[in-house]
Amino acid sequence: MDELFPTLLARGFQEEIVLLSPDLIVQYANERFLSAHALDQNQVHNIPCHLILENCRRFCEEFVDECPVHKAMSIGGPTTATLRDVNQGKEIRHFKIHIYPVELEGHGRFYLHITRDITDRIEQERLRENMWMEILQQMEDLYNKMVQEGNKLDRLEHRFEHLKDSAPLALVAWDQEGLVRQWSLNAEIHLGWPAAEALGQPFVHFFASGASQKRIEQIVQDITQGQELDYSVNENRTASGDIIVCEWYHSAFFLDEGQSMRGGMSMGQDITENVITAQALHRMEAQTEALLRAVDDALVGVNHLGRITFWNQAAERLFGWTAESAIGREIEILLPAQAVLEQGPSLRRFFTDPGGESTRKKILETQAVQRDGTFFPARLSMFSARLEEQHMGILVVRDVSEIKRMERLLSQSEKMRSLGEMASGVGHDVNNYLTVVLGNLELLKGSLSQKADMDLIESVEQAARRGVQRTAELQAFVQGDAGSKEGEWELTHVDRLVREVVNLTRFRWKDQTERTGHTIDVAIDIQELPPVMLRASDFRELLTNLVLNAVEAMPQGGRLHISGRPEGNGVRIKVQDNGLGMSSREQTRVFEPFFTTKGPTHAGMGLTIARNVARRHSGELSIKSIKGSGTTVSLFLPTDSVSSKGPELVGNKAYSLSILLIEDEEPVRDMLRRFLERAGHKVQEAHNGREGVDMFRRGQFDVVVTDHGMPEMNGEEAALRIKKFDPDMPVILMSGWAGDLDRDKPISGLIEEFIPKPIDFERLLATVHRLAGSRRGK
Repeated sequence: MDELFPTLLARGFQEEIVLLSPDLIVQYANERFLSAHALDQNQVHNIPCHLILENCRRFCEEFVDECPVHKAMSIGGPTTATLRDVNQGKEIRHFKIHIYPVELEGHGRFYLHITRDITDRIEQERLRENMWMEILQQMEDLYNKMVQEGNKLDRLEHRFEHLKDSAPLALVAWDQEGLVRQWSLNAEIHLGWPAAEALGQPFVHFFASGASQKRIEQIVQDITQGQELDYSVNENRTASGDIIVCEWYHSAFFLDEGQSMRGGMSMGQDITENVITAQALHRMEAQTEALLRAVDDALVGVNHLGRITFWNQAAERLFGWTAESAIGREIEILLPAQAVLEQGPSLRRFFTDPGGESTRKKILETQAVQRDGTFFPARLSMFSARLEEQHMGILVVRDVSEIKRMERLLSQSEKMRSLGEMASGVGHDVNNYLTVVLGNLELLKGSLSQKADMDLIESVEQAARRGVQRTAELQAFVQGDAGSKEGEWELTHVDRLVREVVNLTRFRWKDQTERTGHTIDVAIDIQELPPVMLRASDFRELLTNLVLNAVEAMPQGGRLHISGRPEGNGVRIKVQDNGLGMSSREQTRVFEPFFTTKGPTHAGMGLTIARNVARRHSGELSIKSIKGSGTTVSLFLPTDSVSSKGPELVGNKAYSLSILLIEDEEPVRDMLRRFLERAGHKVQEAHNGREGVDMFRRGQFDVVVTDHGMPEMNGEEAALRIKKFDPDMPVILMSGWAGDLDRDKPISGLIEEFIPKPIDFERLLATVHRLAGSRRGK
């Protein structure tokens, strides 16, 4: 295909083209015209056409009424004329002249005067006609001499036979009945029938289709009734049954001395290969035309002067220029002003300066511009080739706006993924620190007696537990579905999740907004709602998108109101703002992926994701907005009547236990040891999983409490090795990573209980007692 485009575009350079104004003054002539007449643009510009266009001067001087330009002006459309025998110096030339009216924007109607030199074709046709006429003339001369000189009949017949067989055509003579009287050697060669079998047969017998036979029957009738000449292209049947296409010239011929028996002479040649070639060329042109129309990329042809010579429909759609408006313009119209300064010279040089290479390819990333001034990122694939002393090229232009946007989204997604990993790591460390703080506070509460000191401790403990809650919310958000399995749903009180999201987004609606000198008032109005069966992580993501959208719609501050009400068999949550609002047209597209009213830095996926989440919960998301008066997003979620069993509460310890504690963080390990010892248990400490397994092999324990993430050997690996020695040994796994809780039940036969960090010490004690009691019961 790369070689095909320049070949197709080159056809436009084989004619002489002159642009005429409405008053028939020359405005422009192409390089082909100028070089053919040894002129330059200055010598033809603003000169009357009859002084410049020598090849059609006869129309102006002798046949003014037949001037094709005048005819095109009168009919208001294109016209064509053939001019033969034009004397140009020492040569006689023949021309085909085409006149095309064109509308130039802002300048009115002009006329393209296109001249094609058809001298070779006309001369070949004349040569062929002369050859046939000469053959006919010689044959007529022979027959005349045969009549005048009867005594020389044998010699003349011999000459006729020699002429008949030496002509490079199939010669067939037939009488008034259409029966074959003469059948040349070349007729035998072309059609395969020997003369002995052909003579006396109807001439029509050697033609194939019904249409061809009817045509020959009509020609025989016309010739025998007085017509002198006729021409036809017919399908002939050969002796072997093949069908060939032949070109025939038919003429009147007298078969007797008194010229009373009138018949005909037909001269034909096999043109099957020519027809097949012409059909193949026509199919190729049709396929190429269909291909050019079907290609989604803009295809632009460029000549050696850097001007546009071809412009497909995709280019029309992409740039907004019609082919008529674009062809002939400089290639730089594709680029905005800044890109013309930076990359225009390189683009032009590629097409106008071929250098020593016959073909070249290059890809250029740049900004392109549409007719209305809109910029878009584009990839220009350029190809150029030398063809018959001219250098031409093709330019494929592709709009890469979507690709660039996806690259930005992927980059942003990668940043968010890294940020999530960092947040999870920080949450893990914070959980460990808070475990130490809360554990020590619990120990202090047991040793203090004064109420003032106890109040102080409880105040610190309350603040630490708020930190635990915020850390858990952050981890749940950045992990997304990491905290639950696909399809894991739970009966949830929506009001709690609403307050979590408001706290999580506080940095945006309060901190960042106040930094700009504005304020957003947030109000939560949630009535008592029935629990809803949902996935908490999905709901957090949905509500976070709604809150952030509302905040971004209030750049100058405003009011954000979140309400919740029971409604029918479900609950309705509304997020309202008094921000910029949207037009009715924007509202119709607001749920489309990548649609945004906030500029190119926003992905335009927030509301799309929110609606998808709502649909997964069998809910519905709707939006109402008034331009300049704010937006209300309404979420309806159906409720399910599901009974659930609360956690079993376990009483205090009843006996002293031997506990193996495996923890690599010394402050956490020390605090847990002291807490368990204060509860009356014996605790042995191990610094990592490998040390814990060695201690277990040497000692006797009632229960094992192990951290998960540790060097050398993690908690699950340690539990696996411990279970090999004692399959009934209960193992409690602690973790500060939200991702470690991606289970809705313990690993069968390996871990009996998961406890997240920061540690709920009452839960830890209750779990230790329950598991140890169960072991002793066995």
